[in-house]
Amino acid sequence: MAQTPELQGTYAEYCILKDSWVALAPSTLTLVDAAAVPLVALTAVQALDKAESSPGQRILITGASGGVGHIAVQLAKLDYKLHVTAAASAKHREWMRALGADEVVDYTVGIQQCLAPFTGNKFDIILDVIGGEFLDYATKNVLKEGGIVSEVMNRGTGESDVAKEQGAGVRFATTLIQPNGAQLKHLAEHIDAGKLKVKVAQRYPLEQAGAAQEEVLAGHAGGKVVLTI
Repeated sequence: MAQTPELQGTYAEYCILKDSWVALAPSTLTLVDAAAVPLVALTAVQALDKAESSPGQRILITGASGGVGHIAVQLAKLDYKLHVTAAASAKHREWMRALGADEVVDYTVGIQQCLAPFTGNKFDIILDVIGGEFLDYATKNVLKEGGIVSEVMNRGTGESDVAKEQGAGVRFATTLIQPNGAQLKHLAEHIDAGKLKVKVAQRYPLEQAGAAQEEVLAGHAGGKVVLTI
């Protein structure tokens, strides 16, 4: 099994940033809700950019009910004009539809069963945030020849053997978020216009950062987990 490169980070009350990295927070959000935007929204934008899509193409978004996923579902429709299939548990089906997903598949019924309808109508793009067996199977069975896997660097990703096989007819791109004030400004405009919604699933005080991390690692939060100070 390939190892994911070590990712570094921290939780802190204050940090120093370049002015080119920041933008005004959306005026329609509280500071807590605004704090949920940059990491997940920038990751979604940058992963979608790397997919080099064309309007009307078909995209499968894994982990669609997660922090990055639920933003990617919306932006894939809003900015990239894609046909979106969201992979999420059944309890999130109506929410995914409300966010704009054209189709929703329940990954909890089993990989083969949930992807069976797409073996004859394959995807141009897979935007992946979970890696592992689901990505392996999807890449091999429901991604078009010459399609692209745009994978978010995350816990569990970077482990797909099928997606990285040479000669498999698959392009592969990996996203590790980069600060971008211009993109944040664009996202804030969407939010203030009511076109993009960010869901804060849980709020934890900074003293409970460990519990918040466990919530994220469990993978079923249904939105973004935020630390408050």
